[in-house]
Amino acid sequence: MFSISQGIRGLQFMRHLHINTKEALQLVETQAVGLKAVARNDLLRGTIINVFRSPILSSPTMHTVMLDEATHVAPTEGAECISHACDATNTRIIIHEDRKGASFVVTEDVAAGEDLTFNYNTTEWDMNSPFTCQCAACKQKGFPTVVRGFKHLSLEERSRIADEASPLILKQSAEDSSRFSNLVDTLQKNEASYFSPIEDPEESVGSV
Repeated sequence: MFSISQGIRGLQFMRHLHINTKEALQLVETQAVGLKAVARNDLLRGTIINVFRSPILSSPTMHTVMLDEATHVAPTEGAECISHACDATNTRIIIHEDRKGASFVVTEDVAAGEDLTFNYNTTEWDMNSPFTCQCAACKQKGFPTVVRGFKHLSLEERSRIADEASPLILKQSAEDSSRFSNLVDTLQKNEASYFSPIEDPEESVGSV
């Protein structure tokens, strides 16, 4: 048994909204990214479209999701081909409370044929296989983003997706922020001592 009853973006994920992955998505071959997942049918916000628990790996691959530091598992039945997007995503991953699996959940109503997307940085701290993003947001900006994991995001970027980040990512981010805060304190102390008064060599010579 697992629970994903928490509300995210105002959602209440109900068990009766769980549909078969093969009914939810289909794979399409593209020149830009290879295989990608699109909605096979209209999907309602809050629908669980994939539950994955195995195989569990001790190290990450291109498709795995990090459940904890030494536990990684990949989505199944084509859900591993759900694309990354930096903004305006329509799915997200919820890690199960027992940390032994996860679920893909639709966060916005999706029309049949529409690309399925989520932000890979919400589940990965330091990605095993970084890549150059080709999502709509990056194309609109006019320059690509290299997707490398939550660790490599700016504070602003972290804040924007924090409500969808996994518990492990939030924990690592908090630890990272604590180390940064300690570094800032050390630098400020060093700056104060760096400009402390020192004896002028010329004055020393004159006084001899």
